[in-house]
Amino acid sequence: MLKQWSKTISSETEIDYEVILYGMKVFFNNLIGFLTIAITASLVGCLFNTLAAYITAASIRIFAGGIHAKNPINCYISGTLIFVGIGFISPFLRLINEHNLLAVLFVSAVSLVIFILFAPVDTPNKPIKTMEREKLRRLTFIAWGFWTGLLIIGAIKVPISSSFITSSTLGMLATSLKLIIKNKGGE
Repeated sequence: MLKQWSKTISSETEIDYEVILYGMKVFFNNLIGFLTIAITASLVGCLFNTLAAYITAASIRIFAGGIHAKNPINCYISGTLIFVGIGFISPFLRLINEHNLLAVLFVSAVSLVIFILFAPVDTPNKPIKTMEREKLRRLTFIAWGFWTGLLIIGAIKVPISSSFITSSTLGMLATSLKLIIKNKGGE
């Protein structure tokens, strides 16, 4: 089905068939992954905390890159385990929830060091060109700064669930750790 859509779009737009097919595969794989995570989190009863972790991680990872599973099924399974796991356990992390500002500052500092050392990382299917690297690096730091600022404000001022802040903080940590794994030989 994707091949047929790609052929049709390619013939009507003069964009290369392979580029369209790759883009469609990425889009639908991400959509299926997101829906798998959201439905599982809903069934487990931790949708909002899971989405906090997922959105934080995804908005940084789009620029920073990270480890990739060998196939989409492994990606769906690992993403679901990681993000639903974060969403589920965050309300029970009393020490972090009671000291959100310290946790945010610590994780943000660790993540910043990891991003400085490793971001952005290449993927086998889409290596980063030299000119793109600096742009992606800058955008990684902008995304990191946005989430760090938002989480600090949330930890200090905003009367929202502390587990929501914990989830988002752990989402940032998960993204940064995936860069280390990728850099140390992960797929």
